[in-house]
Amino acid sequence: MRIDARRKARRTLMRRLLLQMWNSCRLHELPVAFAIAFTEDGNHKTTISMDFPHRSDATVNESPPNNRRRMPFWIGIAALILLFPAIVIPLLVRSSGELPFTNLDQLDVKAVRSIDLLVIERPDGGPNIGMPHQLFPVPPTEFESILSPLRKAEPVAAESPRGIWLGRMVVTLDDGRAQSVMFHRPKSTEDSRTARLEIRIGRNQYMGPPVQDFIAHAAKIAGLPADEKK
Repeated sequence: MRIDARRKARRTLMRRLLLQMWNSCRLHELPVAFAIAFTEDGNHKTTISMDFPHRSDATVNESPPNNRRRMPFWIGIAALILLFPAIVIPLLVRSSGELPFTNLDQLDVKAVRSIDLLVIERPDGGPNIGMPHQLFPVPPTEFESILSPLRKAEPVAAESPRGIWLGRMVVTLDDGRAQSVMFHRPKSTEDSRTARLEIRIGRNQYMGPPVQDFIAHAAKIAGLPADEKK
């Protein structure tokens, strides 16, 4: 009786253990198959075997996603993060900072790196000086010559409506800062030989030399005809 009770207890315990292992393997979808053999006494041998559910070969052999394909994407994001301060911050500082100069009288030719000039729609019918996307580079020896007639411009107290756009001049300093000087001519039918050049530097407005005198001087520096009107 004692032997039967022990056998029964062993079988019950083994079944519980096997049941727990089987449930655990099913929960984690482990591809396991095994057999357990044990001897209860000297004359009897009991073998218990169990097969656990296998995942499909496609699932078992499924390779993890290839992270190398995402490497260029993450490298690009990292590059943008690193370049953002170097590109955006200087632009913000330049846009929010003070103008390099507000009056051409303040400009020292020794501190000028380059001057690029554009004059279009000349009232005298002459050819353009420079192109909208490719301004004429004024030779360094002519820096003072092109600036001289503009230095004596008279400031305008009250801002007036803008006339016909005549062109612009971009002055770049040795420290890398650049400032545009905008040119306009009056909309009236006044003779361009007497109409004065409108100069704007930021929000500062000035009345410069006669339009035709400035155009003739700029055309001479650029090696172009000063007047083609008959």
